[in-house]
Amino acid sequence: MFGFTGSFEHNLDSKNRLFVPAKFREKLGDSFVIRVKPSRHPHIECFTEEEFEKRVERELSHATDEYTREKLLFASRSNANVVSVDSQGRISVNATILRYSGLEKTGLFVGMGDHVQIWNPVKYDEYFMQINDEIAKDEEASLKEAEKRREFKADGRFIELKN
Repeated sequence: MFGFTGSFEHNLDSKNRLFVPAKFREKLGDSFVIRVKPSRHPHIECFTEEEFEKRVERELSHATDEYTREKLLFASRSNANVVSVDSQGRISVNATILRYSGLEKTGLFVGMGDHVQIWNPVKYDEYFMQINDEIAKDEEASLKEAEKRREFKADGRFIELKN
């Protein structure tokens, strides 16, 4: 199955309902799980119920002791809700999830392969630019490292040097 890809922006209505893009609704189904996982970059995560259970198990598998497991379990499940898509393609998002996610008037749906994220568009833009800057720095460092391993010949050719 081809994963979730692309991004779509929709307004949150006065009753805290958010239209789910048809492309994502088809794969998420008539009901699915939403949650806000504690993060420096808060957003809503959307999973099929099956994928949510897999994700929680994967997260809990990193626990090295009972206290860590309890924190991970709390973070994974404490504000997770099963939502149902109404006849107009909308879900209701409760106030707690809205508050923790930073969602206000608009939600930006972003496909992430095995799940969907919903971002406050302003926060998404900030995070995207941060990631873009980090990728550009990584590319620049890789190019500089590659240049160190090349020996240029007088005729303009180069050979790779062995370390």
